[in-house]
Amino acid sequence: MSARLRLLRGPIESGDGLMLKRIVICTVLLLVVHAIAKADLTLEQMEAEGGIPALVAVYLEAFNAEDEPGMRAFLGRHRDEESLSRTPLDTRVSRQQQMRGMLGPLTPVQVQRSTRTDYELVVFSEATGTWFLLSFQASEFDPIRFGMMGLRPAEDPADPAPPIEGSLAEVVAAQREARGLPALCVAVVDPDGASTVVADGVRSLESQVPVEPGDLFHYGSITKTITACVAARLVDAGSLSFELTLEDGLTGVWLHSGFEPVTLEQLLQHRAGVEPLLEDDPEREKKWAKEGSSPTEQRRAMAAGLLSVPPDPAPGTAMNYSNGGYGVVGLLIDQASGSAWEELVQREVAGPLGLSSWGTGWPATPDRPDQPRGHWPGGAVQQFGVYELPAY
Repeated sequence: MSARLRLLRGPIESGDGLMLKRIVICTVLLLVVHAIAKADLTLEQMEAEGGIPALVAVYLEAFNAEDEPGMRAFLGRHRDEESLSRTPLDTRVSRQQQMRGMLGPLTPVQVQRSTRTDYELVVFSEATGTWFLLSFQASEFDPIRFGMMGLRPAEDPADPAPPIEGSLAEVVAAQREARGLPALCVAVVDPDGASTVVADGVRSLESQVPVEPGDLFHYGSITKTITACVAARLVDAGSLSFELTLEDGLTGVWLHSGFEPVTLEQLLQHRAGVEPLLEDDPEREKKWAKEGSSPTEQRRAMAAGLLSVPPDPAPGTAMNYSNGGYGVVGLLIDQASGSAWEELVQREVAGPLGLSSWGTGWPATPDRPDQPRGHWPGGAVQQFGVYELPAY
């Protein structure tokens, strides 16, 4: 490297414009080579350059600066192929931008765990007054790649957790208060089937109405588990098959040829190439909601929109978590059974399990505030604004 530096220094002194251009080109090439080397770090090289903590610092720098190209470069270099096949790079970058918009910059507070391949860092979001645990898990193979990157709420490391002692009601109240939660509801079921339910707090920070043991709490993507269970029950009954294709199973929906051979099994496994529907699209949601008076008719409109374009990725090639795919499953079992998805859930799941309080849709809305509302956690707990998905 020193010989190259001596060679490049002379032309600058002589004012040779051509050589100046060569200097710029060589410098760019050196930076590119350096970037490629960074992208293929072995565990030993990574440890020599500061280990996982050094890479986490690069990530935080891009996150805090709202540096979209930097975040894209980091995730593209350091997420493993399996992670990127499950969730494409564009989606991951978009989620990072969403988190940055909600949380603001993150300040490192305390290292919770640090090994050769695992790292956990407590960070603080001043915008929300919240502590989070930032987790990274690296592969044991070269080049180094992260199979897991996570961010989840954490406690203030300076405050010890409250002791778990006293009656159940006292413990629930102490834990709720210590964590700054609007409400906390705990159920204990004994081996003989007897149950005790304790609720503490309020349904909404705005209304301050006390939460009740019989209140309904929103439980989001468990809908997918229930839908898969309904599908499996119908398969067991002989009215449905995991090999059923969209071409054979759907009527009244025009399909792109790429979706015709997609099976129920691929839809249930998030391997059908249906659009994820992870981001809000109010205009499209309103359009689908207006297509029919029933959720089944609205699901048909949604499926018509999602299945009229080429699958991405190609069906069966990769797992890509898809809300839209499970919406299509809902329509498929609607048509195969002759009953609406909502009726099937009652008949095949809720009824046999004795779930008397289950329901679909949101527990509470601005016009129906008699149930717990969603809140964003942290030192400055905030109630969600209007957030309600259409029935379909």
